[in-house]
Amino acid sequence: MPQGSENPAFRRIKNPESLVTQLREGDGIDPRLEHRKNQHARLKSKPNHAALRLAGQIAKCIRGSLGDGPLANFDVVGVEPAKGNHFLVTLGPILPDIAYEESEVLQAANDRRGQLRSEIASSITRKQVPNLLFRVLPCTCPPNRQESSR
Repeated sequence: MPQGSENPAFRRIKNPESLVTQLREGDGIDPRLEHRKNQHARLKSKPNHAALRLAGQIAKCIRGSLGDGPLANFDVVGVEPAKGNHFLVTLGPILPDIAYEESEVLQAANDRRGQLRSEIASSITRKQVPNLLFRVLPCTCPPNRQESSR
């Protein structure tokens, strides 16, 4: 029986690249770790159902409280979970031919943020009321209509 360096199982390979014809992306990685990486990516892409359900409740609550003031002609287009305890509320005009300044609508929404949060707090059951961030869709009415309504 061969011993030490004579045994082929103990012989060191001087040039390991010569054993393969082509190196690939996953070569040299433990297959168990590669599976964990793929599993982690799959879990990251899974939607957060609780946050999406809360976003729907927030949209319903805000829709009911936009009925007066400068936000009367606007509706909630969508509510998306943002980073942390924030939700991004997208506002858009009810009718497409309404002329408006995005900055004015955004300012009006930010001014009513506290009132909207208190209404959300009364309609949902959570320890903390989520913070609201607002976004306004750009005005899509014809340019001559924008100038005439100002």
